[in-house]
Amino acid sequence: ETYPTEYHGYAYDSLSGPTFSSSGVVYGDHAVQIGDWRLRQIDYNHLSVSSANGRVSRIFRSDGKILPSNDDYNGYKDPLGEPTCSFLSSKFLQIGDWRIGASLNGSTNYISVAHSVGISVVVYQHQGNISMKSDPGLCTWKVADYDYVQGSNQSGCRSVRLMNTSDGGMMCLHVADDGGTKFIFCDTEDVSQRFFVRAQYYGGFILQPAAPSSVDKCLSTDDNLSVVTCDWSNLPKWTVNGDGRILPVSAQNKCLTHDPSNGNNAIVSACVKNDYVSHISIIPFRSYSQSGTLFPFSEPGLSSIYPNSGVQLYGNGSYGVFKIAGFDTPLTDGTTLEFRFQVDGGTSSGTYEICIIISGVVVPYCLSLIDPQYGFVKDTESTYELKLSQALQRNINFKLLDFENKSQVVTSILYKQTGFATSRSRAHSISLYNPGSAEVIERKVDEFTVLLSFPADINSEGVYFKSRVFIQDEEGNYSTSVPAAETFEPMQSERHYTTKKLFPGRRFRVELEPTDQVGNQFNDARKELKAIFEEYTSCSIESENEYTGKPLNFEVLQSVGDDEGLMSFSYKHNSICSSAYSLTRQLIDEASNINHPIITFTPTYLHSAEDDGDNEIRLLGIDFKDRVSTLEVGRKYNYCVFAVDNKYMVNSTRYDGRLARRSEKN
Repeated sequence: ETYPTEYHGYAYDSLSGPTFSSSGVVYGDHAVQIGDWRLRQIDYNHLSVSSANGRVSRIFRSDGKILPSNDDYNGYKDPLGEPTCSFLSSKFLQIGDWRIGASLNGSTNYISVAHSVGISVVVYQHQGNISMKSDPGLCTWKVADYDYVQGSNQSGCRSVRLMNTSDGGMMCLHVADDGGTKFIFCDTEDVSQRFFVRAQYYGGFILQPAAPSSVDKCLSTDDNLSVVTCDWSNLPKWTVNGDGRILPVSAQNKCLTHDPSNGNNAIVSACVKNDYVSHISIIPFRSYSQSGTLFPFSEPGLSSIYPNSGVQLYGNGSYGVFKIAGFDTPLTDGTTLEFRFQVDGGTSSGTYEICIIISGVVVPYCLSLIDPQYGFVKDTESTYELKLSQALQRNINFKLLDFENKSQVVTSILYKQTGFATSRSRAHSISLYNPGSAEVIERKVDEFTVLLSFPADINSEGVYFKSRVFIQDEEGNYSTSVPAAETFEPMQSERHYTTKKLFPGRRFRVELEPTDQVGNQFNDARKELKAIFEEYTSCSIESENEYTGKPLNFEVLQSVGDDEGLMSFSYKHNSICSSAYSLTRQLIDEASNINHPIITFTPTYLHSAEDDGDNEIRLLGIDFKDRVSTLEVGRKYNYCVFAVDNKYMVNSTRYDGRLARRSEKN
């Protein structure tokens, strides 16, 4: 059958011209629209072909599978958007992490649909056959980029720079022609300072240089950082920890480090907590401007990497301001801006602010980051300083703001500094959200379970929670992670969540990030299913509703026939947190209501006791008995036994890190 020329894929007057459409080809946000058809990357793993009628004709998945039609993957569900990572080169059409192009093995007989992981999902042959078998020789990601023809020219394609401040300015990681690496002063025109982030299914991401450009080249995680040929069976994967630093997945006690003392070399070495050289930031590739370049908050494929790895500022010029746009967060009583902030100890003079920009409000609302009410350290009479080793997490809650119109939304966050030309600071782990609430429903010595509460109209289907768990220290900070307690699991239908493998009698901070089943963040209402809560574990071995581990079955036993009327005591051990027990006596004056002193009549805390079976403990030795002869006849006394610890146990009534050293009395 012969079709009219207007339905043919080539222009009338050229065998190599662009495709013809009555309404033209329009490039959008990870999408290309041709007439009433739209090709769109739905998330990192899926590309769909959709019609304007809302139906989906084809879904390609990055593991090489083609899925049946599912209207949830409709490319028309969201606006087309501005051209972002959608462009045509002389050899292929790129849409996010997907390329549709002619074979690159020298033959013109094939065209493939391929994902950036190096897999051709489908290959179309010139004689009409279709192959579902991946062929590396037909994958358009195996070569460098070709000449750009039209579209967004790779903007937003997880193209990044690795940045770090130095004494002389802002520096970026550079790749030499021989594959060696070092930090040099940043230059947006220098392609050797540009990298691509390639996410993986599980456990981290890889970094690939834009020059020399090849899908087969990776940034190694070896101590002597360099560009090597990718070993696809053992990829050099990176991750970003809770302190915002970049670590090899295989050696998480080491950090990607800038070594200014040795020619600004880039190395992988032991993380130094109080040194800026191991605080490297991954930033989307953009030019900086003094008015504040707009950086997107949510860049596809960079979730958990940016802005978690931090935003660095230097001086009072174009690198002294950073604006993160793309928020659409309703301002409510619970809206929370969360971040960590650090100032280099030697250059802290100046002002440091983080601001929220609200729709309909001309003047941004700014918070000073050197205000003592937020707990930052006063170093001298005139200078507030927060050294890198003293980085605290600031939780700012906007319920304190007095806005008349609660329907307003936060659209952007502005981070800025003024002062000396050499001032430098860093904010990381920036997050703005309306969190769900969590109510504890069960508490044990090594786990707790909470009931999560979210808006009822948000569909939680297909939601997984990626958790991060931190233990509270004696100063109230949550800076130490508990990797054994962190999980990646589906959200339960009853919205229960259990955190396991914890330490007894400690308080923990749990952060639940909603993702799909392969760890990608959502771009719909499900991204609001985020929860952050702080709860503590129990010290009690047996008691279900008492968590301090107070002793049970306390009895006072008076010896018969003893001249001094010695009294001994028994109780049942019930605290997994305790290392000793303390006995006290107090005179009770009910008539005058006088508080008499509490007397510890044992010479030391009891460290030795006889186990009488079933955790029953009976005290031994005359030193651990009380003499009736020392008491006033006819008066009432209150005897108590406490489980105590020579270090501490969690104080369940406070959240500031203050600790209890003994159980509730029994």
